[in-house]
Formats: sequence, C-alpha cells, structure tokens
Amino acid sequence: MPISQTPPQQPYSPKSLKHPRSLQKSLSYLLKEQRLLFILVGILIGAVFFLINPSLSPSDPRPQILSVAARESFVHRGDPDYESRFADRGGFRHSKSVGRVPTNVMGTLNMLGLAKRIGARFLLTSTSEVRIARIFNTYGPRMCLDDGRVVSNFVSQAIRKQPMTVYGDGKQTRSFQYVSDLVNGLVALMEGEHVGPFNLGNPGEFTMLELAEVVKETIDPSATIEFRPNTADDPHKRKPDISKAKDFLNWEPKISLRDGLPRMVDDFRNRILNEDEGKGNK
Repeated sequence: MPISQTPPQQPYSPKSLKHPRSLQKSLSYLLKEQRLLFILVGILIGAVFFLINPSLSPSDPRPQILSVAARESFVHRGDPDYESRFADRGGFRHSKSVGRVPTNVMGTLNMLGLAKRIGARFLLTSTSEVRIARIFNTYGPRMCLDDGRVVSNFVSQAIRKQPMTVYGDGKQTRSFQYVSDLVNGLVALMEGEHVGPFNLGNPGEFTMLELAEVVKETIDPSATIEFRPNTADDPHKRKPDISKAKDFLNWEPKISLRDGLPRMVDDFRNRILNEDEGKGNK
C-alpha cells in the first residue's frame, strides 16, 4: 500500500512589520474619495448637537466617579463632594487576611487625608459585624495635660495660673461626657445586638464661656480669660442626640460636668505638681 507523504512544513517566521505611512501618503489617503470632508462634517454635526442640547455635553455636572487605589498615597486635582472608602473584601476562599490589614488601615488614612485637603465629606463602609459609635467630647483623669482639647486646656491653664484661652466670642457650644459614661456606653454597644451607629455623648450643652466659669469655680475663682481669633472651620454647635442609645442600649450618661470635673482636676493637679517638681530638681 502506498504511503502518502506530506511535504515538510516551513518553519514559522513572523511577518515583517509594515512601514508606517509617510505624511504624504496619509494626506493622500484622506483626500481621496472626500474622506476628509466626511470627517469635518461629522465634527460639525457633533458640535451643533451639543450646542442644541448642552445638558449632554462633557461639561454636564453629573456625578462622576473616580476610582483609586486607596492603599497608595496620591494627589487628586478636583473638587469632589463626597469621598467613599470601601473596606477590602474578605471571607472568600483562599483570601489572605493579613494582606487586607494595610489596605484597610493605610487606605483609610490616605482617604481621610485627601478628604481633609479638599474639604469632602467622608463615607466609611464596613460589615454588619462592626459596631459603630460616634463619640462626642470626653474628659476625665489621665488625659494628656496638653492635648489641645478645650477641657484639658482650661484645666491645665487654670492650675498653672495662666489665662484660659477662648477662641472667638466664646458662644460656641459643646457637650462634655465623663470618661466612665463613655466606657459604659461602649460596653453596652459591644454586648448588645444592635450595631448602630449610636451617638455616645452627654447632651448637656455649655458655651465655652460657661465651661470657663465652671473651671474657675472648681480650681481658682481668680482665673482669667484671654480671647483669641477663632478658626473658620470651628463648628458653632455640637450636641449629641442620644435617643437611639437610650432606646436600644438602655444607656445615658450619669455624671454631670460639675461632678466629673473635680475628679479630673485632682489628677491634673497632682501630675502638674510632680512635673514642676521634676523640673526644679534638674
């Protein structure tokens, strides 16, 4: 029986690249069969269309989404209204939990920094297992002596015989909760069935001047006040609505400012005295 033989195949070799068209050939191609005319007519029709219906033009202020890798620091030139930070996905097969930690931590830090620079509102998403507490102004023993918050500032200044610094006219209001009330609220949140968000704060409202008067009554009636210009972004009022925490956590603050402040003052006075003695021994 004869055996058919196939001719040997030539080894594959890639085709040589075509030389790019020269400028003269490209112009010649466009001028043939009125191709350039059709292109110009198309541009003209598009321009007329957007003039008639400007709402569909590229300048239309519709929502635009910019997707970025939050783990990397970046510079965005624009003026967004909202900034969203979505948690790194987890829980699927072969997922690497350790790798998500830098993304969720550093990513949130980068996005918060961007929101601060451009003045955007920040949205942080998470899962249903996460409890959310919105913590309002808290004071108490063992705070940093000079952490920049108003209660610790006033107390430290009054003990050191320095003028208490009030920014603006002192009529802006804040609410102050004692630290043990906050701890009880956080424990109730973690042990409860509801994830929140819950406002945890004391709804008792004080102006900065009223707070300064309470500090004077507690520490030194002869303490003085020094007024300085206020910052433009200082909120005029901050008072928590804790009705949800009352209903679902059965929680509300128990310690008033006049009851809690002396406990903080005792701690601050002891630490400032020890600090001054340490400086004197050097």
